[in-house]
Formats: sequence, structure tokens, C-alpha cells
Amino acid sequence: MSNPIKSKQPIKEYNGFWWIPGDNQNQFYGNLKIDENGEIYLQLFGNTLEEREEYLELNFNILYGVCEDDIEITIFNRYRSKGLASSFFSLKSEYRYCLIGYHASIENEISFKEIHVNISEMFGWFTNYEIQLIHQKKDRFYIEDELYTDNERKISICAVNEETWKSSGRNIIMQRKGYFKFVYENPKTYYDFFEEMKGISMLFSILSRDKILIQEILIPYMKSNIPKKALLYINNQTYFRPIVERNFKSKLGREILVSSIDKVFKKLYELDESDKFILEVLSDKYLRTPGNARSEFFNIVSAFESWHRHNISEIDEENVKIYDKIILELGNKKDLVDFVGSRSILFKGVSFPKRIKFLICKDRWGLIKNDKVFTKIVVSTRNMIAHNLKKSKYVANFGELIVVQNIIHSILELEFLKSFSLNDKFINIHMQNHPIIERTVLQITSNGEMIRFYKN
Repeated sequence: MSNPIKSKQPIKEYNGFWWIPGDNQNQFYGNLKIDENGEIYLQLFGNTLEEREEYLELNFNILYGVCEDDIEITIFNRYRSKGLASSFFSLKSEYRYCLIGYHASIENEISFKEIHVNISEMFGWFTNYEIQLIHQKKDRFYIEDELYTDNERKISICAVNEETWKSSGRNIIMQRKGYFKFVYENPKTYYDFFEEMKGISMLFSILSRDKILIQEILIPYMKSNIPKKALLYINNQTYFRPIVERNFKSKLGREILVSSIDKVFKKLYELDESDKFILEVLSDKYLRTPGNARSEFFNIVSAFESWHRHNISEIDEENVKIYDKIILELGNKKDLVDFVGSRSILFKGVSFPKRIKFLICKDRWGLIKNDKVFTKIVVSTRNMIAHNLKKSKYVANFGELIVVQNIIHSILELEFLKSFSLNDKFINIHMQNHPIIERTVLQITSNGEMIRFYKN
């Protein structure tokens, strides 16, 4: 491959020495160039081939440099596709992407479109197109990827991947953390803003299937004629779950996620009290540790009933077939539906067992094998808890309580996300490898006698 430095005229050039933090006795002379497009080129020189090879086998993640004009350069290696990076340079180019940042007496921010790296003709040139904005503060590196901006409401959201490192001799200890950062200009009262952010944290908990909590809200005191800025961190203290991480890594995945956030925000401001209750119940699964099984069962059943009552008048073509099937099974059309010319169906005064029929038809995972027994278990258990009735033969035992609420939660989560008009690809990815479904299948198959509704 030809040397790209020859084809582009650099506008900035830095010459200096490079070393691993904590190992400044072993240095390489290096030249770093930035061209008119903001692209980076780095070459390391000096020492013998054997010494350079030994140097590159030290499993470092960060490379420091000080140039002749006293500007410090930091080369920061992220992660290879097969786990943590072993070194900054790789013969097989297995790393995901690399970041280069520089700072002088005052902190600067610079965005690079791509990176070209070369070491004295050893490995050839490597080009990377996934470079994003990087910031550096002492031993903390973080990338901000702007996901969403609402100019009307003055809201912006960034996904932040943050890394801290400590050096111990030649070993680098790396800690990772991912979170969403919100900047909100002209917020309402502190209470209203906090309640709004609670709704956002619930939605992000569902989208990322993780505990996304409000970590910090900062509303600086300013004069009334100056716009206020509220900075909110919703932080899960860990790296993003695979579903979110996978979306950030690919261009298509990022577009899907961004379009989803846009639709989520538009819908968020239209939620009524019924939707907010459903949102709270669904997010509880990720935000809180398991509590009373009966209480959680009753909450998820009530949320489903509320959703069904609130949304059932909006029927799509897929649902028409489901309702036709339900009508044929029940036989009593008069009190169930009222057909309109467009074949939309309005449910009026639908009994709870009939709502469960709809739930069963939406079981895309095939978890429910015995429809009649499942319906009796849900109805009997719900009535016993709601009306303090005596325990009957169809009331769920503890194991069935957990399984039933997991099934209802998964179906309701899918239908609720659909109401936000999210991208179908995002929905499909989100519902794949669902931890609640996987846990439920394991519970069912490990004790078939206990789970009566699963048996034919």
C-alpha cells in the first residue's frame, strides 16, 4: 500500500518521543502529522527491529509522547473485537478502533475522521473510520457520541463511554463506564424537570435492559434573562449492555438507535397517566431488586389490563385475524365487539378472561402451550389477590407466579415499545436473547410438573 503521507500535505506536524506510561526509560522517536482533512499519521523510528518488536509485546493500552514544542500527545487504544487489546499495533488489525488526542497548556478538543498508523515499515498502513470526539482530563478518557438533539425543547443527549486507567509498572489497569448525558436548556421547575427525567430513565432502562438511574442534576443559578442549563447524568455504573453497545458500534445500528430515541421523546410528552403507570411497572423489572411476588404479579397484570383497555381501539391488520380467532372461540360476538365499516374493532366492557385471550395470541415465543389452564391460573390468582378470596386449585404457586409475570411482562414490553413506532429492526434486535425470556424458558423446562400451563 502506498504511503498516504506523500499524497497529502500536512498542516500540522509534531516531532517528539513516545513511551508507555510508567516506562519513560524506553522511548521511541516519533513523527505525528495532521493533514487538511484532520487525518492523523504517526510513524515511530529508532532502535533495532528486535527492540521494537519486544517493545510492542508489552501489552500496553496507552502511549504517551512529548513533542519538541512541549505539546503532549496521547495515543489511546480501545478494544479489539476479541476482548481487551494486547497492544496498540496489531499485525492482524484485530482492534476495533483507536483514538488519538492532544492537549497543550489549555484543554483542547479535536475530532479525527480517520487514523493512519505506521511503524518504520514494519506493518504497513492502517486506516480507521470510526474515530469520534475524545476528551482527556488527567487519567480519564471519554468519548461523547451525540445521539439526539431537540431544538424546540432545547434538549441534547450524548452517549458517553468513559475509561479510567492506572499504571502499575508495565501493566495498565482499565476501568470502563457508560452512561447517557442530557443537557436541557430552559428547564421547568426543578420538580417538573426531575419527574420528566424519571420518565426518561425508565424508558432508557427498558431500551438498555439495565439499571439506569439519575445520578446527578445540576441547574446552575443564573439571572432570569439568561437561559439555564440542566445537566443530567443517567448512569448505570457499568459498560453498556450488549444490545446498546452493538448499536453504537455500527453505522446502521446507531441510526436505528437515534431514530428510536427521537420517537421515544416525541411519544414521551404524550403519555397519559395510564401509559406512565405501564412504563413504571415495566421499568421496575430492571430498576429494582425483586420484591413480593404476589405484588409484582398483580402490578404487571393490572398494567396489561390498563394497556389493553386504553389501546385496544387501535387495531392493525395483524390484530384483526387475532380478534376473529378470539370471536370464533368465544362465540358471543354481541357483548364483545362492535364492527365498524373499516373493520376496526372497539372493545366495550370486555371481561378479564377475554383480555387474556388477546395476551395468549401475542405470545411470539411459544411459552404458553395450554391456553385454558394458563387463563384459569392468571384469572384465579388475580381475583384472589384483588378480592382476598380463598385459594383455589388454579391459583398459581410461587414458581408459577414468577413465570406468569415474566411472560406477561415480555409481551407487554413488546407491545408497549411498538406503540412508540420504533424501527422494526430495533424491536427485533431488542427482543432477541431477552434475558427474561431465557430465564422463563429455563424455569419452565427445569420443572415441567410445576408449570401446569406449559404442558399440553
